[in-house]
Amino acid sequence: MNLRFGLIALIVVALGAVIGGTFGKLPSTSADNTMTPARVVADYREALDVIDKNYPTAIDHEQITDTSIQSMLWSLDPHSQFFTREEFRKLTEEQASQFYGIGVSILQHRDGVYIQSILPGTPADKAGLRYGDKFLQVDGKSSLEWTSAEVSRNVRGERGTTVKVRVERVGASEPLDFEIVRGGVPLPSIRNHFMLPNGVGYIGLVGGFQETTAEELDSALADLSKQGMKSLILDVRGNPGGLLPQAVEVVGRFIPSGQTVVSVKGRSRYARTVQLSTRGNQHGNYPLVVLIDGRSASASEIVAGAMQDYGRGLVVGTESFGKGLVQRVFGLPYQTGLTLTTARYYTPLGRSLQRDYSSGSIYEYYTSHNGSASNGASDAPKPKPVGVPVTTVDGRTLYGGRGIEPDVLK
Repeated sequence: MNLRFGLIALIVVALGAVIGGTFGKLPSTSADNTMTPARVVADYREALDVIDKNYPTAIDHEQITDTSIQSMLWSLDPHSQFFTREEFRKLTEEQASQFYGIGVSILQHRDGVYIQSILPGTPADKAGLRYGDKFLQVDGKSSLEWTSAEVSRNVRGERGTTVKVRVERVGASEPLDFEIVRGGVPLPSIRNHFMLPNGVGYIGLVGGFQETTAEELDSALADLSKQGMKSLILDVRGNPGGLLPQAVEVVGRFIPSGQTVVSVKGRSRYARTVQLSTRGNQHGNYPLVVLIDGRSASASEIVAGAMQDYGRGLVVGTESFGKGLVQRVFGLPYQTGLTLTTARYYTPLGRSLQRDYSSGSIYEYYTSHNGSASNGASDAPKPKPVGVPVTTVDGRTLYGGRGIEPDVLK
């Protein structure tokens, strides 16, 4: 990457956002102090030239450009984010619900990285890897000091390529060697579903909202119906969100056709309020419980909020994260990219789910949110209600600006 990439990337961001002096203003003799994209690029070029000529060591232009763009985005809101080449590749894979690797879930312990689970039908499953296997080597390199992220990065690769792994297995006298051909590995939104006693079905929609989420939900609902499901627990705890259209599809499985799921308001393409509604795929009207926690965010909050506004289900857990910003993914040169906030979304009754971030502290925003404070203790201080109160169809009063407050705090 070179200076040209930095200039191109900065122009892309500047055209999509209001620039707020992130880099500092250099002395100028111009009487016109209007900040324009052209001036941003000129200021950045001049600042970088000064750094290049005067800093005591060589400059990593890729690193300084990456951090400059990220700082600019964070001056807007906590969720607009820059992605390096590797990060953008992973983001694309996750949204497509598939990546290329061997198909294992791994967990790091004190003495190494172990296989926690194996997805059925994946290359690892076919090769014979098992739960509890400890990684010793990957492609001849010792993995004993690696983190789980390093193991994951090294076993992934292009489809059809091979990776050699050596593992230690309980009960085996010697390490075991495997040569595995990488293939497509699904990243399902629904990690499990099963029946509980008394006809209660359970669906764990915890893996984000990807391109296949609604399809996975249909399959799980059909399977549980065959087993005699009379009521359902929909678990979105820890679900960080994802694709907005998929959240609308999920709500459509439980709310009648033509009902507003979410309203989107902003500038540019959302200058006029856009309402997204259900399309007639309602599965049933059985009793429903939605489980949330402080890590339930974005699309999962849309689902819980719609159920709550319409009185369709009982929301149980702790207060959700409070992310109500609509974001769009932009590709940048050299396979990098960014997510930029383009609008805000609101529940059917008009509640904004976005928490306040005016303090400007990223650390405070992510560590002091409502969900972490509301751990179920009855004496925990409750945040002051924000926004205009709304009344649900069953007479409850709810407020916006604080995520989803559960009907039953657990």
